[in-house]
Amino acid sequence: MKVSNSALFSFAITAVIFSLLEVVTTTVFPLFGLESIRFSFFSLLILFLSFYRNTTWIAAYIFAFSFIHSIFSIEVWYLSAFVGILVSVIVAYFSELIHLSNKFVTMLFVLLFQLGMALLKSIVFYLRGNNFEYIFNTLSGYFVEVIILTLLSPFIFEVLSYIWTTKNDSIEEYN
Repeated sequence: MKVSNSALFSFAITAVIFSLLEVVTTTVFPLFGLESIRFSFFSLLILFLSFYRNTTWIAAYIFAFSFIHSIFSIEVWYLSAFVGILVSVIVAYFSELIHLSNKFVTMLFVLLFQLGMALLKSIVFYLRGNNFEYIFNTLSGYFVEVIILTLLSPFIFEVLSYIWTTKNDSIEEYN
């Protein structure tokens, strides 16, 4: 039996953990010579909220987490929020087809949605700068991070499922 956390308490704990992860990826990794590797846990957080906590407040959650993410990233907060909300709408639209029954299926959907999010961000930046090569250069830079985050996604989702209470009407109960 799961203990029910309030949404505000779950949000606050997630914001603290998310901020700590952002601090580690922006300060500690460059100390070890990993300047080019930049894990964006924002995409996993958005996918978790979309898969398991798709409520009427998801747009507010995405907006708040994208604002926190923009403090540590060069991405602008409105682009991250736009992509996150668009992904949550797509997940809600296909919720009857998405069944996260095991870790492999979860990783497959996370991989597909992360690649889609990276492609969408690249296209939007292409439209702003009118440089077609930017799309391919950006996507090639994301592959290592996307693969590592895909492999970590079941474990991160498990931690987030302890923080956030899943409702019976969510897409799938995580096991």
